[in-house]
Amino acid sequence: HHHQNRYVLIASVRMLDIGLLVFVRRSLYSYVGAIDTATKATGIGGLIGNKGGVGAAFTLGERSFCVIGAHLAARADFKRLAQRNADAADIFDALA
Repeated sequence: HHHQNRYVLIASVRMLDIGLLVFVRRSLYSYVGAIDTATKATGIGGLIGNKGGVGAAFTLGERSFCVIGAHLAARADFKRLAQRNADAADIFDALA
């Protein structure tokens, strides 16, 4: 398979069952820098990592990127929607 070495893993971050892998094309790897990862728990009391987000930031040439993966509260009722929005804001504030 001539495609198997096409991408390079530049960041890996995990918090319990929330995970994020960031790959870049091998041809762009020399332009990648300032790689950083972080997590933000929003589960019970803001301490438990069963809910929350994981993120990876890096530069590619002159541009900056931040990639975030999240697991938020389920169900469609209004209370859960408000909690999801608040948790998403906390995650973005902490990781972006």
